[in-house]
Amino acid sequence: MSGGPRAPGARLPASAAEGWYRLAAEALVGYTYDWDLVAGRVQRSAGFGRVTGHDPAALEPTLAAWQALIHPEDLARMQGDAARVLGDPECQELVAEYRVRHADGRWLWLRDRLFVVRDPAGRAVRVVGGVTDETPRIEAEGARAASEARFRGLAESGAVGLVIGDETGALHYVNDALLAMLGYTRADVDPARGGTPLRWDAITPPELLPLDRAAIATLHATGRVTPYEKAYLARDGRRVPVLVGPSLLGRTAGGRQELAAFVVDLSAREAAEAGRRATAARLTRVLDQVGSGILETDAEGVIVYANPAAERMLGLAPATALGRRYDAVGGAITTVDGTPVPPDARPGARALRGETVVGFEHRVARVDSGTSVVLSVTATPVRDDATGAITGLLASMEDVTARAEAHAAERRARRRTERLQALTAALAGARTPHEVGTALVREGRTRFHAATAGVALLDADGRTFTALAVEGVPAELVDAWRRFPNTPALPYGAAAAAQAPLVLPSAAEYAARFPAVADALRAQGTQAAIVLPLLGAPPEPSGASAAAPGGPASAATPARRLLGVAHFDFADATGLALDGEDGALFVALAEQCAQALERALLAEGERAAAARLAASEEFLRRVTDVAPDVLYVYDLVERRNVWGNRGVYDVLGLSPEAVEALGEAVLPTLVHPDDWPGYERHAARLATLADGETATFTYRMRHARGTWLWLESRDMVFARDAAGRPRQIVGAATDVTARHDAEAARAALEARFRVAVEQFPEVLVLYDAERRLRYVNPRGVAVAGRPLEALVGRRDEELFPPEVTDGYLPALRRAVAEGVPQTVEYTLPAWLGAGVHTATYTPILDGAGALEGVLGVAREVTARERMVAALRESEHRFRAVHEASPDGMILLQAVRDGSDAAIVDFAYRYANAVAQRTQAPGGPLHAGERLSARNPSFAGSALFAAYARVAETGEPYVDEVRYRGEWIDATYRVTAVRTAPDEIAVTFADVSDRVAALAAAQAANQVKSEFLATMSHELRTPLNAIQGHVQLLELGLHGPVTAAQRDALERVGRAQRHLLGLINDVLNYAKVESGTLEYDVRPLDVRDVVADVRAMLEPQAAARGIGLATTAPATLPLARADREKLTQVLLNLLGNAVKFSGPGAPITIRVAAPAVSWRAVSGAGAPREPDAPDDPSPDGSSDGAAPRASWVAVAVEDRGIGIPAHKLEAIFEPFVQVGNAHGTYTRPHEGTGLGLAISRELTRGMGGELTVASTEGAGSTFTVWLPAASAEGEGALPRQGVRRDAEYRPPEMARRGAR
Repeated sequence: MSGGPRAPGARLPASAAEGWYRLAAEALVGYTYDWDLVAGRVQRSAGFGRVTGHDPAALEPTLAAWQALIHPEDLARMQGDAARVLGDPECQELVAEYRVRHADGRWLWLRDRLFVVRDPAGRAVRVVGGVTDETPRIEAEGARAASEARFRGLAESGAVGLVIGDETGALHYVNDALLAMLGYTRADVDPARGGTPLRWDAITPPELLPLDRAAIATLHATGRVTPYEKAYLARDGRRVPVLVGPSLLGRTAGGRQELAAFVVDLSAREAAEAGRRATAARLTRVLDQVGSGILETDAEGVIVYANPAAERMLGLAPATALGRRYDAVGGAITTVDGTPVPPDARPGARALRGETVVGFEHRVARVDSGTSVVLSVTATPVRDDATGAITGLLASMEDVTARAEAHAAERRARRRTERLQALTAALAGARTPHEVGTALVREGRTRFHAATAGVALLDADGRTFTALAVEGVPAELVDAWRRFPNTPALPYGAAAAAQAPLVLPSAAEYAARFPAVADALRAQGTQAAIVLPLLGAPPEPSGASAAAPGGPASAATPARRLLGVAHFDFADATGLALDGEDGALFVALAEQCAQALERALLAEGERAAAARLAASEEFLRRVTDVAPDVLYVYDLVERRNVWGNRGVYDVLGLSPEAVEALGEAVLPTLVHPDDWPGYERHAARLATLADGETATFTYRMRHARGTWLWLESRDMVFARDAAGRPRQIVGAATDVTARHDAEAARAALEARFRVAVEQFPEVLVLYDAERRLRYVNPRGVAVAGRPLEALVGRRDEELFPPEVTDGYLPALRRAVAEGVPQTVEYTLPAWLGAGVHTATYTPILDGAGALEGVLGVAREVTARERMVAALRESEHRFRAVHEASPDGMILLQAVRDGSDAAIVDFAYRYANAVAQRTQAPGGPLHAGERLSARNPSFAGSALFAAYARVAETGEPYVDEVRYRGEWIDATYRVTAVRTAPDEIAVTFADVSDRVAALAAAQAANQVKSEFLATMSHELRTPLNAIQGHVQLLELGLHGPVTAAQRDALERVGRAQRHLLGLINDVLNYAKVESGTLEYDVRPLDVRDVVADVRAMLEPQAAARGIGLATTAPATLPLARADREKLTQVLLNLLGNAVKFSGPGAPITIRVAAPAVSWRAVSGAGAPREPDAPDDPSPDGSSDGAAPRASWVAVAVEDRGIGIPAHKLEAIFEPFVQVGNAHGTYTRPHEGTGLGLAISRELTRGMGGELTVASTEGAGSTFTVWLPAASAEGEGALPRQGVRRDAEYRPPEMARRGAR
């Protein structure tokens, strides 16, 4: 917004002048309007419909109707600006840009320049203004900024090389991709670090320079050139083939033509990585060269960075801004009109409070000269990414002193220029420089009655003017007006040089000052003239125009850019005040013309830039399409490819459209599943990348034909979201399948070679061409008796005496000299083992046939002979020993199935004489003969399974097997062990006599058990009679019973019950031992049985002051048991605990379902948790590792006298009672010693086990283990002992059948 002081006494123009004003304004701008503030109505010109699409007659002529069309985001701002201008008597003008909805629904950007008309009292009574459509300019600026961002992102992405230089061969910029392509580092080309800058003519082979010169010539002639192939010289001298695509940029400050080129590496096709430091240096150089002042402070407002432009604006010597407080530089800060700005309202203080300050204009005194300058400052807070705390501010500033002074001057002249709107309206519709010039010429001739008028544009060389429009010039002078020199000898050149209007009030003065045009003046009849320079905005400050370091900067307004000149000649100057008010109007007219001309030139430049941009984008597309790698832009948020080059199809067989169509599924669909976790780690790293940092990832991707390719991607950040997080990445993926496969094959080959060499049984050495040892394998190191490091690098004669080397050294020398393999036989001295050796020396030649080294292999032949003899002698002794053995012995070789390598049979390798008699009565056994050939049923037998387990696991097998047949009936103890891979040795020891003796003992025991059962039954009858008579006497059926008699009866009853208990135990044990006891095993809840037993014994325990406690889980599997037998076992265990516990000692019954296996249950002591797969159960029918939670356990835990450790196993023997460790105390309770023996046998009869853990003096824990009933048969425990069912039918029985 700009405004000025009120024009005192300004009056509205008369109706005639008003009509003339409207016609002129409508010809100059898009449309005009007249807002009567008193009446509240608005009048608009016909151009309103042309610009907005709305019918002026249909739109209500009120302010509210107009505000309804303004964009909501702009309305409040416009209302505030208007209120401020109308309320400030000193403000006369407002220029604003805002959006208005077109009749077709789209938004237009309009530029509104209004003027306030005030009455003599200073009140605003009327507003007149002109509106132009700025939509094309603003949209073009946005498109240009987006295109520049895309171009910069691609240039810095490292996908291709980029250089900027000039025609002399100098390179002003080289990106890291090109440096890496040529083997240079940034330090190599950075003079600040001792490097030498690159030149494109120096890195180009001389014979290829004509290609570059021709390309530059074509660029000058046509503006474009087709990319062409050439080569660059790398740092190491090699040639790097490249594809170069040059284009023209602007000119440097020195006037040299600058060029840019993309460079694609056609040999390696790998983009170089651009480092953070190079990017930072590049950005710093850019900031140091921009015309805007840029500075940064810390959280205290102290300057930590200021570019040269900022230092110049503030009048600071170079590098002296650091450490100063930003708001204190230059002393007091005032508004443009001189009003002091409070410290807390200054832009620095506001930004450090978290505000974003935009376009804050203020005056400040330069530090060096004290001269007042006007700065426009935009400041924003800098926050910590993690905490959001303000860590400083970033400010940009523009020196707008000239603009501020110009606005002040404009405000002072506003009273004289109210008619300017009518005069300048004709320029509104001008879109091209020619239309601008024509509008100005016609307006000057029409409104000011100029005889001739013309507008000329200054050429780019600054030496010539070219006419845009000329009228009124005689025909014979038209050609002279088309082009004329820019020289002070002519009025146009003089005005241009002075950059000020040139007024020539009379023909005499005109001819006197410029005699070269005197004849033309007479021919045209010119009496007066005015020549106006058309000046544009000042050019951006450059290093060349800046103040010298340490010296004062110029305080003068920067020179404006000369666009051209306008001239008006008058045949009658009567009434014209060219050096007064009329001249001022002409100057204002020229200013408007210059602005319109500048806009037209800018529009033409934008159209040309758009054309160049389209050509550049097409060039970039072609360059990326010929790149052999996959180039892509991937959106991390949307998880899809947003762009890909033709390399996607060439490498993966997929079109870019097909890849984009996959959307979020592109990577899950194409990346190998095994590489997906690695990609997720790569994606996580991408989210943390800094600008310019590159992340590399190697992975597999599916080709369209279904095969897998190895790709190597190099990714970097391409775009970020508003929070600064990476949003899109740009990357290049190279097909490295061939390299990966070759590396894998080479690694496998090297691994196999090294294993072979390290395990080579002979001496292997490698010599270089000088016969020095380069490598000795482990066998050679052992023979030499020295460590490897003592051998490498030395010759044989340096290591060993002549008596060692004389035998083989001549052959080695011949191999080196002649390049022909040599073989020699020699004998080593006794101190090295003696014996005869052979050595072979094979020369190793390179591709050119030159000797690289010699490979030597040495072996001892006498040792081999000795070994063969020793082997024969060992075999002879082996056979003699085993042939004389009373036991049978065979060696068996496992026979495996070729499909899954499972053992399917065994073959005989050896059988001694006893084995021959036992195994093969039908004929001798032969080596290689299979066991299944002798006995077809062998492969499915338990014995085959045992042999196979020995061969597979190496665990020995021991068992007793009965061989029964027509020719044999004997029991053997069979032992099988693994002697070598897939080889087992089996021995047979005849134990028939021991088995027969055991059977006789068992028969005698059976007779004993039957006798005890009979006698126990006979003894129970009189005892029952005694019990009945005692009870009758106690009841008094035979008369009263005295106390002494009752006591005697109680003693008799106790003795009877004790004797009956003894007899019952003997009877039960006899039944158990005789095998006549029957079980009713079924699923039951042991918690119910425990509760019943506890109820039975609680009175007895309470009488002794002993507490009974039970613990059991809420959920417990059912156990498989006989309820009656389990009750008997638990009664015995709990009764013993009560008897052997002292008064007050607690007893706990614990019920659980522990996850243990057969090995843990059947082991001595307390149950334990196995830490490895268990061994087979005793009968070999299962692997012993029963499923977890397959047992239900009931533990009776007391704090009684305990059991000595050496008596733990004996307590389960029948008729055994245990005293203390010394056997010195007498147990207070009598018994037969059968209770625990019966309990264990009953538990085993139910498929369980009874175990004990005890500490003498501390108590005992007896645990009953019962199989859980979760699955049929699960958890059943085998009995321990000899496998009497493991009969093995000999081959004869297999052939003849069973009896």
